[in-house]
Amino acid sequence: MSSALNLLELAHAALKFAHALSEVDRCKRALSDGYAAWRNATGYREHVAKGSPEWIAMMAATDGEYRALERAKARERRARTALRAAAREVEQ
Repeated sequence: MSSALNLLELAHAALKFAHALSEVDRCKRALSDGYAAWRNATGYREHVAKGSPEWIAMMAATDGEYRALERAKARERRARTALRAAAREVEQ
């Protein structure tokens, strides 16, 4: 039988994971908005081929948004791991 403390830890881990998922979604939107802002600022409307000078410029312009997304994804992975661990504790 699960203790109340384990259930509380599971609930906390679930909330933390849900918040991490929301943060990843927010960061994805921010990066997409950054790409759109770069396109608007430069007037570039065509496909941006990876490795092209335009791609390099777009990546430089959205570096902060990209790094924020990568950090959010890392927090999501850690939160998922913690949630799974808390769930295993409750199952035992």
